[in-house]
Amino acid sequence: MSGDSVYHRLKDLAKRSGVEDFTPHSLRRFAASNMRKSGASILDIACALRHEDPVTTIRCYLRDDPEIKAITLAKASKGLFGS
Repeated sequence: MSGDSVYHRLKDLAKRSGVEDFTPHSLRRFAASNMRKSGASILDIACALRHEDPVTTIRCYLRDDPEIKAITLAKASKGLFGS
């Protein structure tokens, strides 16, 4: 199955299910968000998504989720200031 076939199949399924603004990248965002919420590091997520630069992962997939921002800030604070 080609990439175009997958794209069109997913768009059709989303439309029939009443889901708006769905793209195949929606699945990548969903996976990245769930990995982060489950405790995966940004580097692990970047590797799973095959990004050469973890900044791409943050910019494209993790930037708009307040829960993920809170988790990331908490982990950064713990790393900088201890428990």
